[in-house]
Amino acid sequence: MSRYQRSSVELPKPDRQWLQAPVLTGVAIALIALASGGTEFVFGLLMLAVILGGVGTFYLLFPGSRFFSISLANFLAVYACIYVFVLETNFVEASKLAGRTGFVLPIFAFIAGALLRRRLIRDIIAAQPSLAADDVAKGLLWLLPLAVIGLFSFAVPMLAWGGEEESLGLLISMGAVALIVFLLSPRVSVFLLLAGLMFERFFDRVVGLVVPAFAFLTFYSMLVILFACVYRIVDLYVPGAHFNFNGTPYQIDFSDGLYFSIVTLSTLGYGDIAPASDLVRALTAIEIVGGVLLLLFGFSEIMRYAHDREGPAGDRPAED
Repeated sequence: MSRYQRSSVELPKPDRQWLQAPVLTGVAIALIALASGGTEFVFGLLMLAVILGGVGTFYLLFPGSRFFSISLANFLAVYACIYVFVLETNFVEASKLAGRTGFVLPIFAFIAGALLRRRLIRDIIAAQPSLAADDVAKGLLWLLPLAVIGLFSFAVPMLAWGGEEESLGLLISMGAVALIVFLLSPRVSVFLLLAGLMFERFFDRVVGLVVPAFAFLTFYSMLVILFACVYRIVDLYVPGAHFNFNGTPYQIDFSDGLYFSIVTLSTLGYGDIAPASDLVRALTAIEIVGGVLLLLFGFSEIMRYAHDREGPAGDRPAED
């Protein structure tokens, strides 16, 4: 980290855009809390409070880029999801107190490490590391010891520990994670900043592709509706059973036709509604082939539009 020298560049003042990250992350964490059981209301509130407070604190301390705070918010949401998965899989007998304490330990440790090395992290943000392969590789190295700890946690169920042993094992594991992120907080910050830069580039490209993507989606939707109408007309006016529902002859309505057309065009094929006549089988074959060709040509045209929009490498505007 020594190559980051103290910068004389002043970071911009915080603005209201930083709220986007905590709000989006709050929605994600609320969904994670509900999906993980819904009964742990206190734990859900704890996750929301700690993560939203952490993101807000970091933006106020390091307001160099709103994408830095968005990256931190997304990372904490992913961390919450992984933590709940590991907790429910490997530490079933751990106490609620141990589960809540284990969750907040790494976050508080990272905040403490960042506060202790605040000047260095501000210099890193001001320096704006590039997306070169070396920077990305170094930014990912701190994840290796965390992955090792996570893999070892899967041995806990095989040990047949009781509640007290699992609670202690959980606290020791998360304490080790907390120590790592505390010691490597500047490197974690580099990782978050690089992730934010990647998100920024991805966001800019996605915004530029809205028009061709909407055109493709419109044509795709028209094809879905066209075949849905054909299926419905065949089932209404051509004698015989043309569809089965879970193996039983079934007459579809228009909403069923739309559903069956979407499933067919995407080549997903759930199998709940299935063709029962040669005529409908032929129509579904045509729709499947048309759907595959549409995806191939559609993505090709979107990529060509993106290439033409960016222009040749030599004509692209220089990055700041």
